Amino acid sequence: MTDIFISYSRKDSASVYNIVAEMGKKDFPFWIDREGIELSAKWLDEITQAIEKASIFILFWSKNSESSKPVEEEIAMGRQRAVAGHLKLLVVMLDDTPLGLRFSHWNAADMRDGCGTLQIANFVNSLPDDWRRFNPKKSLDQQVYTETEGTPFVSVKLMARSGFKASIVGLSHLALPRQPKELCLCLQLTQSKNNNMIETVYTALNQNDLWLLHITGPDSLNPKFKEAYGLDDANTAQWQDCLDFIRDAVDQIATSEKTTLKIFALAPNALTGGLGSQYGRFWHIQYYNWTGGTPAYTLVLDLLRNRS
Repeated sequence: MTDIFISYSRKDSASVYNIVAEMGKKDFPFWIDREGIELSAKWLDEITQAIEKASIFILFWSKNSESSKPVEEEIAMGRQRAVAGHLKLLVVMLDDTPLGLRFSHWNAADMRDGCGTLQIANFVNSLPDDWRRFNPKKSLDQQVYTETEGTPFVSVKLMARSGFKASIVGLSHLALPRQPKELCLCLQLTQSKNNNMIETVYTALNQNDLWLLHITGPDSLNPKFKEAYGLDDANTAQWQDCLDFIRDAVDQIATSEKTTLKIFALAPNALTGGLGSQYGRFWHIQYYNWTGGTPAYTLVLDLLRNRS
């Protein structure tokens, strides 16, 4: 999934390409149109799809972009998604061209002093770490990570969408295998945010050589549980978004059907059951149930696909 959409005038391409190249080195995922397609049905379709997939819209603003019709169209589409709450906006000033009132609610960055090596580095380093993308080629400790209390593991953000967040959890000095032999799918979609699910799963399995995919959210709407996760029982679209998000996250990590998928759930039983049909491609699936005792999870269903 593309996270950052880049809007710019082709006349500023020399500077913008240097900037996005440095962003790529720092694991900031971006989509940029390098072909210079002018206003057409093909251009509109490609740009619309890219903006719909993005969660961040960066506009490189200059005299050139002010007079660019494609940029004008991109701004209109970006503003529409931002108003709906689906997009964060950032405008980067490349020269002294006034921003105007329509940009009054945009976050802004100043690169009017030029786009040299130092200025580019300062700009890229100022971008939020939360915008970075998980890099499977790097060990976890080479990325933005948090330590997981009570375990030898660290956690790195994989993706986020519609209130859901997925993180890769494992030993800090290792890079995620392209086809992990086992993947623990930890679904923390209900209960308190303070509940350290990773620690309880780690304690239950008593293994250091684990890879875990930890999925959380969305925030509970129940005023009694302000610091908790919880799906809205009446929101069927949210439940479908949840299943789609879990599927997309798993597909990014478990590329081989030979991966053993271990499912741990702090989630409604109906949701957990609904996952079965989505993961029939795996040769081995294990379901672990929360007990609240010691260990906190026990194996309740062990499915080995018939390969004869």
